[in-house]
Amino acid sequence: MEEKRIQHPIVFRMNITPERERLKELIQSQSSLVQLNMIESQIADWVKLNYPKEYSENRDITKFIQGFKRDYPMETYGCWVYYPWKNTVVRTLSAKHFAAVRTARNKHKIKAKDQEKLSQKCIGVVGLSVGNSIAQTLALERLFGTLRIADFDELELTNMNRIISGIDQLGMPKTTIVSRAIAELDPFLTVKPYNEGINTDNIASFFEDEQQNQLDVIIDECDSIAVKIALREEARKRRIPLIMQTSDRGLIDIERYDLNPQAPLFHGLLTTHEIDMIKEGTEGKALIAAVQKIIDPRTMSRGLKNSLSEIGKTITTWPQLGSDVTFGGAVTAQITRDILLGKSEISGRHFLEIDMSKYDRL
Repeated sequence: MEEKRIQHPIVFRMNITPERERLKELIQSQSSLVQLNMIESQIADWVKLNYPKEYSENRDITKFIQGFKRDYPMETYGCWVYYPWKNTVVRTLSAKHFAAVRTARNKHKIKAKDQEKLSQKCIGVVGLSVGNSIAQTLALERLFGTLRIADFDELELTNMNRIISGIDQLGMPKTTIVSRAIAELDPFLTVKPYNEGINTDNIASFFEDEQQNQLDVIIDECDSIAVKIALREEARKRRIPLIMQTSDRGLIDIERYDLNPQAPLFHGLLTTHEIDMIKEGTEGKALIAAVQKIIDPRTMSRGLKNSLSEIGKTITTWPQLGSDVTFGGAVTAQITRDILLGKSEISGRHFLEIDMSKYDRL
């Protein structure tokens, strides 16, 4: 079971002697260790990035590769990344060169200065069903340097209509699945998992760590109304923007507590009295009424609305589709990027729905 909780790779930097020696010890101690060395193709990608005109005019980049190797002797250049859960070490460019090459196809859609600015950002994602798609899309575009993720749950088979994973990961903490996926994509991003989810004991550290690094954006994808309230109260107190993607009709809520720290929670959909009752642990009709106010049945898709009467009969909870979750991950990432770069002051509740039935047939 402990193996399922291994969430982080080990990076060995070849220009640091103790780390280089530890890598040798690892290789010597594990005869079955898989070693993957694709450094030549990575160097070629770096050369193409830095000499695009020369590459376009003359595909022979041999002299530039040789120049790179003169500048950076291969014995002490770059990193090896050890993935314990795969029993594999992979050779990479240095962290700086790796980041530049991996984001090369972002160029001009994301300016270099903006990409650098984003690398200093810290984002929090709470709830890793819908949040899984969001977290991995944020990582794809490298929209953060540090990501804090929270979920207490483990992967179940019913999650696998919307969480991209393997059946060998059943029973694995959702935080582990996300942490490993991001580490395999980019070992130089920092992911801090909160395996117990968010509670009164850790919510403050989730928003601001011991080094006083505060979240720049918080993304709420959890199921608990009480936790949703706590996240908003903390975000408002700290003036941090909050985003919630609901995976139905493209519904997305953007609460800009950074711009308006007096803004009511949930855009004022719940009264102060209702919020206090939920915080006090009131169950039953009051809680159901609060959920219906936050997710208005009048604006639901027909499929989701019809499913509500089936809960407890033919289904145990509301349905979610993988396409809706994936779309939500993309939209949330774009909105997050614009907020982090100061390019948007958008707030409120929005529907970004794709309904092909509204269009004429081709």
